[in-house]
Amino acid sequence: MKKFILLSILCFSMPLIAGEWRTPHSSKDISRFLENGSDLEGNFVGVTGKVLKTAIGHKGKPLFLISVSDDFGSKTIAVGSLLNAELSVGDVLEILGDVIPIQEGDTKISKITNEKVMVLGLCIVNKTKGYASGAEPAQALCNEWYLESFPRSYKDV
Repeated sequence: MKKFILLSILCFSMPLIAGEWRTPHSSKDISRFLENGSDLEGNFVGVTGKVLKTAIGHKGKPLFLISVSDDFGSKTIAVGSLLNAELSVGDVLEILGDVIPIQEGDTKISKITNEKVMVLGLCIVNKTKGYASGAEPAQALCNEWYLESFPRSYKDV
């Protein structure tokens, strides 16, 4: 019986523990990303946020604005998804991505943000709708991120 209880506790606590390694960045980090801009390109970003706005981006993929709220405050950042994901305003997402510069004159992204950088979403966990998905070229990376550990930079992959 003790083994069953221990196993149950472990199974129920793993998603909570996993969320910490999947999305280690806070609203304070988002502020830093927005200030430093494209200097962060090539480093992975992991955030949990709530969808505030959605739009259609490049090749019909979703663009969305998320709010990352925590003990440090609340900050918004735009995300361009590499995959077709069903998103609605209010959905809570965990996202693995990369901070990239927004191209000058990009009229699609300018509908949801006026910042100079955004997150390119490689892997998305929709905690509201209960699914995880990743961009096809990054499937192995998404599986590692979702199940094992947070990748530090592209050099780690």
